Amino acid sequence: MATSDDSSIAQNFASFFNGWLVRLERFHERLVQALNEDDIQQQQQQLESLIQQVLSHYEQYLVEKSTAAREQVLLFYSPPWEKVAGEGRRLSAKLGTAKLRPIFPDFRIVPKGTEGAVSLEGKIVGLLASVLLASIGCLLVEI
Repeated sequence: MATSDDSSIAQNFASFFNGWLVRLERFHERLVQALNEDDIQQQQQQLESLIQQVLSHYEQYLVEKSTAAREQVLLFYSPPWEKVAGEGRRLSAKLGTAKLRPIFPDFRIVPKGTEGAVSLEGKIVGLLASVLLASIGCLLVEI
């Protein structure tokens, strides 16, 4: 049976989560802008700064989720904020409308900014960000 305290925890986290998603979308936009920067040195500085900010952003999410879960862990088995985000789920919407692409790329060189193109720098940055994010997650689990 849900209490008003449980509802309060769920509402607080839902509010945080929706704001967090908006800020995450802004980080994504800034990362795309940085990748289009012509000056390589400036691009590198922007990317390093943005990576730190994104990692801090994910750390904030994990801390908030951990705090809310300590207060009411059952909320995270059927999170009400996912229903709040329902129609606006960015990832599922993008996946649902995405064009089908060949499974195996042909590895040809294409102009910068080509839709669906993958850069080596982007892959390396993504890999480093995922390793750092996983490390932060592991550290927070031990808390």
